[in-house]
Amino acid sequence: MLLFGNRTKTKTYSKTQSDYLKIDIFDEEDLKFWCKRFNCTEDALMAAVNIVGVSANKVENYFNEN
Repeated sequence: MLLFGNRTKTKTYSKTQSDYLKIDIFDEEDLKFWCKRFNCTEDALMAAVNIVGVSANKVENYFNEN
């Protein structure tokens, strides 16, 4: 989903503050970053996003509770 026009992502693990708000499960680099951040598999991350949505805070809370 495109929210802010055509913005190309730089392929790096360095994220800006706004990048921490949502998880893009369709971006390979984003998947790796968030799996490392939450210490989970890609399948577990995708399942969490399907349950609580793309908000990084909600996904983090989900993993903390389960």
